[in-house]
Amino acid sequence: MTELLHHGADPAEARRIVIGVHGRGQGAVFMHGLAERVGDPGLHWLLPEAPGATWYTAPFMEPYEANQPQLDAGLDRIDALLAEAVALGAEPARIAVVGFSQGACLLAHHLLTRPGIRGPVALLTGGFIGPAGTDVASSRSLEGQTVYLEAADDDPWVPLVRVRDTLEALQTAGADARLDVRAGNEHHVPESALAAVRRLLAG
Repeated sequence: MTELLHHGADPAEARRIVIGVHGRGQGAVFMHGLAERVGDPGLHWLLPEAPGATWYTAPFMEPYEANQPQLDAGLDRIDALLAEAVALGAEPARIAVVGFSQGACLLAHHLLTRPGIRGPVALLTGGFIGPAGTDVASSRSLEGQTVYLEAADDDPWVPLVRVRDTLEALQTAGADARLDVRAGNEHHVPESALAAVRRLLAG
C-alpha cells in the first residue's frame, strides 16, 4: 500500500497544495491519474491511500455506528493531511481538497463537522454521511468557502437527493457552493467536471 503519494510541483514553489481523496476500492494511483488529467503544473498534490482501499466499510447512508471506528479514523487522516500541508508551507486558504465518491463523502462530512478545511473544495459524486433524514448543520460558518459539487442524476451509489441536501447544508452555512448535474448513471469523473476543477484550483 502507498500510504501517501506526492505529485506535481515542489511544495515550496507550488501555487496551491491539493489533498486528493480516492473512492472505495481505489487508491492513491486513481487520484494521481485525476491530478494528471487536471494538468496544472503549479499544484502539489498529497494523495493518501486508505487501509484496505476503503475509508469506511458500510455504505455512506448507513447509521454512523456502522462505519466506526473507520469513519473517525478517516476524518482524523484529513486533519493530519491538512496539518502536513501547512508544515510544507501552505497557508490554510491555499490548501484545496478534491474527493471522488467515498472520498467526496468523507470530505463533505469533514467540511460540515470539523473546522480544518479552509480552501476550495471539489466534491465529485459525494454527500455528507448518515442515514436518510439526517439533519446536518455545519459546526461553523462557511462564509468565503468555495465548493464545487458534481454528480449524475441516476448514480447507482450516491443518490442525487443526498448531493442536493449537501449543497443546501453548505449554502445554509454560507458557502459559495454550486452543483452540476449530468444525465445518466456513469460513476466517473467526466471532462466537464475536470474543467470546473481546473477553474476552482486556478484561483
